[in-house]
Amino acid sequence: MSLVTWEYRIEYNAAALNELGQSGWELVAVTVVDGIEQMYLKRPGPTFRELITLDQREEVARMAEARGREGEDS
Repeated sequence: MSLVTWEYRIEYNAAALNELGQSGWELVAVTVVDGIEQMYLKRPGPTFRELITLDQREEVARMAEARGREGEDS
């Protein structure tokens, strides 16, 4: 089981909420501070798998292939 991490954001522009929702942000609370609405949003953070870039994956594959060739030479 992987641990879910969260990203948080405070937004002041209600007009941006639809676009943020399409990007995975969820509105979780609204407060008014000094007459200004503050909207609190969250979305799941990237998983470990998502954090690994394609370039990193290709590099790992190259390293594994090179190690395999070294083992064949022995």
